[in-house]
Amino acid sequence: MVTSQIFLTIFAVLLALYGLFWLLGVRHNRRRGRLFLMAFNDSTGATMAVHFGPDARGFVAYFEPAPAPYVYLAVLFRPSPPQTYWLRPLLLRRDRLYLRGILTEPPRNELIWTRGRIPDRAAGHGPRAQLWQRKVHHTTNVEFELRGSNCGALENGFRALHMRFSPLLLRVNLLGDAAIERRLRNLHAVDARNTPVDLQLDLTAAKLPAEEIAALVAQARALGRAALLG
Repeated sequence: MVTSQIFLTIFAVLLALYGLFWLLGVRHNRRRGRLFLMAFNDSTGATMAVHFGPDARGFVAYFEPAPAPYVYLAVLFRPSPPQTYWLRPLLLRRDRLYLRGILTEPPRNELIWTRGRIPDRAAGHGPRAQLWQRKVHHTTNVEFELRGSNCGALENGFRALHMRFSPLLLRVNLLGDAAIERRLRNLHAVDARNTPVDLQLDLTAAKLPAEEIAALVAQARALGRAALLG
């Protein structure tokens, strides 16, 4: 009888702790999402149109109107699940911030970089592979690939972005993958999570200060302008 009461007490305590951490996680995620959303809203002259959230699961929003040189620029924030709040020191890298953009026209210069992955397009076979150039950022010792007729500004833009936001950056891709979407009349109906886009910029967000959002957007726009140079 005593043993059963002990087990019930332990179970009740654990359940209460789980509920407490879940509530703390919900509060933290909502607060973090609102801070990010406000920072994005203040980063340009545009307004953030919210498609989803901000709540414990994050938010999805897009700029209205999209800042040049984009016709569509969306932001997705995905924090760690609320119930894992007590594990935050171990799960910091699970918080994610995604920028997805569609340029006004197909990019003339393209870039590929993914953390922890060696670029391989330049090492491939066929005529298209020969167009890619492998580059090395010697300051941070990262490798990336470029393709295009005027890649100097794009290369410099990526170096500046990486210098400022490393080690938060996970992926930076600027590819002409949004050929169909670019012709859509209502780009805001696009599902940013599943639709081909030109810009893919992914970061871990747990240690990203909201004050840095304006600089992040400015550098994403600079990359877009560099991609359009002929």
